[in-house]
Amino acid sequence: MTAWTEAEQKRIAEIQEQRSCTRANAIRRLQAEKKAPSEAKVKAQLKADLDRATAPKLAVVKKAKAPKMPGKTERLAIAAKEGTSELEVYLELCKKFGRTPAASAVKRHKALKDGK
Repeated sequence: MTAWTEAEQKRIAEIQEQRSCTRANAIRRLQAEKKAPSEAKVKAQLKADLDRATAPKLAVVKKAKAPKMPGKTERLAIAAKEGTSELEVYLELCKKFGRTPAASAVKRHKALKDGK
């Protein structure tokens, strides 16, 4: 006894006649038909893909980058121009850019101030 419904048995017989193939091949064809998406689903998916592709793109607003703090070589050049130490230039730039200076730099600055 088979687990095929009467409708499936008829469809297997139709496939065998149309394609002049064996029952096993007709059954494979029937199983493939069951797995294949319906035309309505395929059309709906194509329409959704097309709508997505043709939809207007929203503009991406880029944030302005914060200005970069000068590196060590640039700070040395500024210090030479102003006649101060690189450490003082570093601490001033930290205040200007709203950054917390390194603890070691603050400690060195304090030591230099107290040593003078």
